[in-house]
Amino acid sequence: MGTSPLPPMRGVVEVDAHRAAEWALKQQALSVHPSYYFSENAGSRVAQHEALTLIVREAARLYPAMFGYQQEGETLVFQSPEGTSTWYPDHALAPLDWVGRFFQEDFLLLDDEGILRAGQLCFPSGWSLAEKMNKPFLSIHEPLPSVMNPMLKAANTFMQRLALGKPMERTNWGFRLTNQLDLSTRHTAWYRAHVEEQMKTLGLEEIGTRLWVRIEHQTLTRLPGGYVLFTIHTFQNPLGHEPIERQKIMLSFLKTVPPALIQYKVMDRFFPLLIDYLERAR
Repeated sequence: MGTSPLPPMRGVVEVDAHRAAEWALKQQALSVHPSYYFSENAGSRVAQHEALTLIVREAARLYPAMFGYQQEGETLVFQSPEGTSTWYPDHALAPLDWVGRFFQEDFLLLDDEGILRAGQLCFPSGWSLAEKMNKPFLSIHEPLPSVMNPMLKAANTFMQRLALGKPMERTNWGFRLTNQLDLSTRHTAWYRAHVEEQMKTLGLEEIGTRLWVRIEHQTLTRLPGGYVLFTIHTFQNPLGHEPIERQKIMLSFLKTVPPALIQYKVMDRFFPLLIDYLERAR
């Protein structure tokens, strides 16, 4: 999985220069399609409250000039750049849905058996909550190519052994011919058509500005009740803006990726051009 301990200087939330824009995108998505971007199992509310508490505590620790909170029992008052908000047990929003609206991350909760029980997922790449809810970890990643089965089994074991008080992090990667953050399955048909349209005029002169490197920084934290909080912060950058040294690393890595995985990540149409661009960038 490429996991490592989450350093104290990084937490389950990160704030960057794109926060305001991504915050606005989240508000829009959740106001127009709330049940598509947030889902919960009724039994997850205790774990959701644990996640809420962890998230606001981490935000206040890492960004004290931006966030703060006071908590009395189950009621929590939260200060953010948007003002003061209060969550309480009878709030109209579930705990994870409420707290997720302040941050750029997507937030998922898996129970102690690795089954997805709640999530706020606004910026996925090629999947959605509806198709993954109440499924175990291995099923969530279907239909990943069989070449990835050993990694998935190792990841499943890792999830089960994740210790309380020892959060971990990893990164996931991809390339997209758009910087649209929401690439959930409701946009799959649009994206495939968009790729075909882009390929009509995409060449070595254009790929550096039109192809985006999409990196997911993920964290995994065991909560006191046994659930795992899984967070995803998506970073994007035009390929041509990446440093040459990083482009060299990309090239070396991409040459080892099996064709089935390239196709799974919807990179097959532009993959030869991407390799050619990275070869020339050396």
